[in-house]
Amino acid sequence: MTKSLRAPADRFDTEVLGMHWIPLPSSDEDTAAVLRERLGVDFTTPRDGVTAQGDFTYLPVTVNYCRGERVERETIVFALGTEFVVTLQPAEPFLPFETAIAAMRRDATLTGSSYGVTFALLWALNDASDRVLRWVGHTVEAQRDILDAATAEHGNGLGAGPAREVIHRLGAAERVVARVRETQAQLAAAARHLDVDYAAQTSGLGERIGSLVADIEGVARRAEREHDGLRFLAQTATACLGVRQSGILRLHTGVVAVFLPPTVLAASYAAEFTWLPRLDPIPALFVFVVVTALAAAVPLHYLGRGERRT
Repeated sequence: MTKSLRAPADRFDTEVLGMHWIPLPSSDEDTAAVLRERLGVDFTTPRDGVTAQGDFTYLPVTVNYCRGERVERETIVFALGTEFVVTLQPAEPFLPFETAIAAMRRDATLTGSSYGVTFALLWALNDASDRVLRWVGHTVEAQRDILDAATAEHGNGLGAGPAREVIHRLGAAERVVARVRETQAQLAAAARHLDVDYAAQTSGLGERIGSLVADIEGVARRAEREHDGLRFLAQTATACLGVRQSGILRLHTGVVAVFLPPTVLAASYAAEFTWLPRLDPIPALFVFVVVTALAAAVPLHYLGRGERRT
């Protein structure tokens, strides 16, 4: 992560922060109406991507963050103006923004403009994505250990139940990583808007915006690597499941090959003493030969299918 926020500690003035940042809980319709009337901030229109309306630029970002052992997902919309940044968020306080507030407490320069506040908030959301990827990494390592232990102990893969559980967990982790990649694309778009905005460039942020963009892209590349690793591990788990299922199929085929022929022959001999004597000798012999041939062909057929599947 960037070190650009690790500036010397300075006095954090919440009143100064409130001069440039207005956090708006999504359930607070009264405050939203006041902001719409006084500032022209309008969150009622659905937006996809960076859009400008009136005096504000709207930057939507879908956030992924860890809360305990869970990964949660929320949508934040930044309304960025020259004097204020208004954030439409699920609640106040919002957990990922606590990191930004701590950073601004150490570096009061970030509270001097709406662009500085937005910079700190975007940095915090990128940090949240990085934490999610670390959580995914621990999950992947745990599932890899399960697969390695099963291979070392049994040599023929996991049982069907454990293998499906591993595949399920890897699939859930892959979906989380895919959402992180989407988040990083949105964060990059928002950070690049700061980078090209003249007011942001003159707000004292300097090259720090470029460092933020580089950090966001770095997390995006890590998410791509995690995604590829997850897909490979899921294929390995599927192969383990296939090995175990192939073993079960071979066992069943062997049982059929051993027990089916004598069963059919026994039935044929039993029939010889019941209804076959009532038939003419030639047709009876023909029926007996056909039944015997089927008794030999059926297990061979199943054995052939089993070999092709393995």
